[in-house]
Amino acid sequence: MKQTAGISAAKAESIKADILANFKGLVASPSEMLAALRKYTEAGFDGSKFQIAEDSYKKSVRAALAMFASAEDLAKLNVDVLLKMQIKPSELDKVNNMVLKAGRDGRFEAKDFAANAPKILNTASVAGMTGLTGMALVSALTQQAMQLAPADQKAEVSTFMQHFFGHLTDAHYVKGLAKKGIRVQDFYEDKMVERPDGVPVRKKRLKGEGGLDGLLGLLNAFAAKRIDDPFEASKAGFREQYTKQFMIQLVGGRGVLSAAVKDYLNADKEDLIGKSTAEIKQSSFAKIKQAEIAKESAQVGSKGTTATNAWAGMIEWASDNPVKASAADLGTFFGGRAALKQFGFFGGN
Repeated sequence: MKQTAGISAAKAESIKADILANFKGLVASPSEMLAALRKYTEAGFDGSKFQIAEDSYKKSVRAALAMFASAEDLAKLNVDVLLKMQIKPSELDKVNNMVLKAGRDGRFEAKDFAANAPKILNTASVAGMTGLTGMALVSALTQQAMQLAPADQKAEVSTFMQHFFGHLTDAHYVKGLAKKGIRVQDFYEDKMVERPDGVPVRKKRLKGEGGLDGLLGLLNAFAAKRIDDPFEASKAGFREQYTKQFMIQLVGGRGVLSAAVKDYLNADKEDLIGKSTAEIKQSSFAKIKQAEIAKESAQVGSKGTTATNAWAGMIEWASDNPVKASAADLGTFFGGRAALKQFGFFGGN
């Protein structure tokens, strides 16, 4: 069977059938579902890795409904989590429940996390806060940082995190803390980290699973030496305001931070995503959304509509060809990487 960008015509038909079978139950239009799938393929989950995209994109769509976020934004967040946080595709539901619970606990909501995920998760990964424990820790840290950020400047959360964790290993801060009797190196350990080319290398990262032991140990050391006092902080070298403010916030909130991590690790047991989606489906919001989905399909589903892009093409098939699509249709939609790019499926315009 002809392969197109690693996807056969039969696989293309399977994807279409999957979207047609699930879009109404997920309260998402076919175009929204395809937009979520596209975020996975753009990130490299195509070809031999396409199964990961196929297994994951509906989880993003489902979580988006529970969080009142766009399916595309949640897919971007989930893709970043898979690529940077050493999270398995089978663990995405756990992660999404964490993010939802954390968002309900504070003012930094799931949609805010999704918008700032690249910077936040890059910072977390470099510091060693990875895996499920690392993800729970990051979720808790965002809520701590949001207590300092202006309500209308939520991007500041990533700035606080970048400055604090970036400066912890800076020579200026390491030297200043050493004068106060704190060896920053004692809270780090060698961990195997995979380079972009797949080669594992040893890097210094915060101690313990997800970096939790290292960070809490360091915060306790700061408390013992009264580094959270603004004057003592300055003597220890904390002069840059983002780093200083977030350090003081974390030392004072370390007990809350530790408790939140444990809470978020068990968030999936509460099935917040499932409960939220069930409630939303019974709401007026869902009825309005379903009406919008029906209207969208009707607008682009006429017999005369041409599949000029991926979104219209998929919806056209959804309304005009509910049972099958011809080989020509599939060839148009999945007609090799050049055509896929033209239709905006694998990173095209």
